[in-house]
Amino acid sequence: VSLFQLERKRTEGLNFVITIIQKYTRSWHQQKLFAREMAAIRVQRAYRKYRTRTYVKKLNDAFRNVANSNDFGKNIKWPAPQPGFVPLNNKLKQMHRRWRAYKIISRIPSELRPTFELKLLAAEYLQNRTSYIANAFHQVWKGDYLSLPEEHMNMQQNLNNYKKVMNELRVKDKFSQIIFSTLATKMNTSVKMDERAIVMTDRFIYKLDPKKHFHIRKTGIPLEQITGLSVTTGTEQLIVVHSSTLHDLVFYMHTKEDRVGEFVANFIKLKRKMSSPFVINVLRYVSVQLDKHERLINIVPGGDQIEFKKGSGNNITLTAPI
Repeated sequence: VSLFQLERKRTEGLNFVITIIQKYTRSWHQQKLFAREMAAIRVQRAYRKYRTRTYVKKLNDAFRNVANSNDFGKNIKWPAPQPGFVPLNNKLKQMHRRWRAYKIISRIPSELRPTFELKLLAAEYLQNRTSYIANAFHQVWKGDYLSLPEEHMNMQQNLNNYKKVMNELRVKDKFSQIIFSTLATKMNTSVKMDERAIVMTDRFIYKLDPKKHFHIRKTGIPLEQITGLSVTTGTEQLIVVHSSTLHDLVFYMHTKEDRVGEFVANFIKLKRKMSSPFVINVLRYVSVQLDKHERLINIVPGGDQIEFKKGSGNNITLTAPI
């Protein structure tokens, strides 16, 4: 009996001893794995820091004197990023673009910044109009050109008539500001031409007759009725004002400089302020709605003067000077 009791006690003790040995063995094994993994993580972390320092050093070398350059690093080639650095590289490029934009804007006098913002606004829609992208940022935008004596060939009486009519319209239609004005050749529904003064205010677009003391022709077109504009991809000063009444306004501005971008920019700003939808079309061949019939305007450059003529079918030929 004593022998069997001793064997049973021995077996119970062995199970406890084996459990303790297994526990410490597993613990030792896991500690070795953990130490190996932590060593690998430390090596990886050190290598990542090394790669980051190397890449940042390349950027520092490439952009060292960028603040003193004329283009603020626009033409500098960025170092090729490592596979894991692509998100960081994109973030750094975004930061550089914002810094470069800030530096460019800081060069512009404060009184010219609102006009510069307008030019950037128009550039979003006129990217296909190469003449605008090439010349607009060097031009001086004056807005209400008909308030300037040189637009009237220094004839003071014409200037006084224009100001008088606009003051009367300001009281009658209750607009607050004249945004843009210019002399133009307007095409009517019979494809005939009339000399007009086109005036854009913060509420209406007017057509005035400069030969009759700037007498207003019909009523102003409310901006709410205007659904968009169409201009050409070339240097032509042609603008088509699309209306919800399906009777578009077509005119060609009298100017040696490109004023299309200025008209478009002010129109976009007004429509955005009104939260009203609109479209800007930049096309080689501009379409127009006349008496609910759609027609295509074909540009023929090289003429001596501006001339609209009926073409084949429903087309309209515009001869425009270069």
